[in-house]
Amino acid sequence: MNRITLTIILASLSMIGPIAIDSYLPSFGSIAKNLHVPEAAVQQTLSVYLISFAISTLFIGTLSDRFGRKPVAVISLIGFSLVSVLASFSPNLEFLIFCRAFQGIFGSVGVVIGQSIVKDKFEGADARRMLANILMVFSIAPAIAPIMGGFLESHFSWRANFYFMAAFTALIALLCILKLEETLPINHRHKLNFGSLVSGYVGCFTNPTFTLRAMAMGFSFGGIGIYIASASGFIVHILGLKETDFGWLFIPMVCGMIIGSRLSAHFADKISATKMVFIGMAIGLSAAIINFVYNFFFAPKLLLAIIPLFIFAIGMTMTNPCINLMTLELMPERKGLASSASNFMRMAVFSMGSGVIAPIVFNSAHNLALAMLGSYIIAVVLWFLSLKTVELSPK
Repeated sequence: MNRITLTIILASLSMIGPIAIDSYLPSFGSIAKNLHVPEAAVQQTLSVYLISFAISTLFIGTLSDRFGRKPVAVISLIGFSLVSVLASFSPNLEFLIFCRAFQGIFGSVGVVIGQSIVKDKFEGADARRMLANILMVFSIAPAIAPIMGGFLESHFSWRANFYFMAAFTALIALLCILKLEETLPINHRHKLNFGSLVSGYVGCFTNPTFTLRAMAMGFSFGGIGIYIASASGFIVHILGLKETDFGWLFIPMVCGMIIGSRLSAHFADKISATKMVFIGMAIGLSAAIINFVYNFFFAPKLLLAIIPLFIFAIGMTMTNPCINLMTLELMPERKGLASSASNFMRMAVFSMGSGVIAPIVFNSAHNLALAMLGSYIIAVVLWFLSLKTVELSPK
């Protein structure tokens, strides 16, 4: 299997998460009206998805270390597709939340398996370039999903978004069955052992460098994740646009992610990962400060409110592939488990931001900008602390 095919498959796997989040955001108002609940209550469907996604990442990687990457990916994709169909028939909010929980459980397969396969096949600059290329292709999803969701909402109903999710994951499952090659040989697999599993996670979570780097990635993405989780409030209430105008938020962010990913891949052989992180963080922090100052002194206008998010996305995606690779390299013998632990910590941060912070700030441009800045400052501090732990560790 050539690199282009592998990149497309792994990027498609990674798209499950943003599509499951972004495609139905334009339908929050419609869901609330149809199911006779407040719009704020619909936010629970996102929070539950993210929480179950985070928890399930702890098991997906371990299962793939035992049974192989391909079978775990295919079974999870089929499960996600079936649950998406069930969600489309939700008679009330409680049933929709129940379905979203299972979507989160199955949906975590994409990012965990994708990272594990990259570490199975590539090392060093090749792995960094591959992760950046995957992120570049994957970045299409956050742009397309809300636009598609707004179209489906306007021409059909919110339930059509879940048909779309089901069809998309079924297509990826078929692609994996036909094209994805197993990358974990049988003699490299680990038996399921509860004691070994616990000790493996304890090893990850008690490794200060691993934990600080994983959390730095979580808070770095959390800066833009706040806007994703608050997209409905930002687009409709703050900027005064329509449900079909979500592209004004997501397309600039995604363009920034594509540019940042391309830069990270292009300079993989020319600039060290640590230096790339410094450059990316300087860009991201500058954008977050500009965004805060603008929203503090001025009422947000469409283009001026979006430009800092575009620049922030460039810095974030220059940074995160490098930190991700440097984090996974700390646990070379348990790649799936390390990927699970890292993604759990990142998703825990994203879940906290989406479930706790976003409902508080989603109707205020100033508060959204403050949340982005605060999240990124934490990311920068955590990254520098991780460098100190490396300096202090025994040689």
